[in-house]
Amino acid sequence: MWIPASTREGSPHEESNKSHFSRFLFSVFSLLFFSFTCKFLNTCSFFFFFCFFVFVFSPLFSIFCFLLLLLLLFFLVVVVWFVSLCFLYSNKQEGVTILMMMMMIIIIIIRWQWWW
Repeated sequence: MWIPASTREGSPHEESNKSHFSRFLFSVFSLLFFSFTCKFLNTCSFFFFFCFFVFVFSPLFSIFCFLLLLLLLFFLVVVVWFVSLCFLYSNKQEGVTILMMMMMIIIIIIRWQWWW
């Protein structure tokens, strides 16, 4: 017996919405986790742990993309760190926190591009 797609359990549209919602929750959780980590500990090791966490638990994990992103972030660290410490902030810890938050936002944007 034929049942319309809109009344079936687990229609593709509904599954797609659940998938997008779960990815959104993952991004928010990652953002909060990383924010608190940087705020209280201010260490680069947690930033790299966060990068590893995002890429390992993503559906499109690729070690090449992970290494490429780390290289890109290294150059961003050099540029943004220099600008933030020399021109914008006199407090080193504040500059580090801002730098980490900027890089985390870049990672979230990259992940969203791959998920869509």
